[in-house]
Amino acid sequence: MSNKDDRLSWMDEEEKRSDDNLEKGTTENSNAPLMKRSKKKNAPDRKTRGIFVQEKHWNDFEDLVLAQKK
Repeated sequence: MSNKDDRLSWMDEEEKRSDDNLEKGTTENSNAPLMKRSKKKNAPDRKTRGIFVQEKHWNDFEDLVLAQKK
């Protein structure tokens, strides 16, 4: 008796078909839109000071406040 369940043989067929398509660079439906991987955009560093601000803006703000106190 086989350890593999025959009810799941379709999964192996689909896996083989998808691998073949990947190697050939083809798809089953050439008119279908293709998904692309997008590159993750890195967000600027932010610190929590009651609000989220970028470090350079916070430093500029502190310089302005310090200049006004003089």
